[in-house]
Amino acid sequence: MDHACLSSEVKDVLNGPHKRDYLIGLDGRKLHVRSAHFALNTLLQGAGAVLMKTATVFFHWLAADAGLVSGRDYVQVLHVHDEAQFLARPDKAEQVGKLFVEAIERAGEHFSLRCPVTGEYKVGKNWAETH
Repeated sequence: MDHACLSSEVKDVLNGPHKRDYLIGLDGRKLHVRSAHFALNTLLQGAGAVLMKTATVFFHWLAADAGLVSGRDYVQVLHVHDEAQFLARPDKAEQVGKLFVEAIERAGEHFSLRCPVTGEYKVGKNWAETH
């Protein structure tokens, strides 16, 4: 199988002399690969998960630095894959959204990714309006 578009690390896992069943994720942990055709997806899904978890940590720091108080001004109610949901006071909702986008961008910079990473936010009255 030709893997010309894949990174050298992925190629080594699939075909290299030291063939193994794992890749190294953004945060250094082992990502176990069930089979060769899952390698790229494993790497991308792992990167996305680590990036969003890191962004969540950065968000809470940024929110505190901005004077926002969790439980008073906002509360995080969901974090699934590449989505985070918050309940926020109406006068704080835009600020919370902007801070989370900034946190995503900072997480990409933290891992020195070669392409910019960003996000978007929506303010609404329910999940259907914000998803």
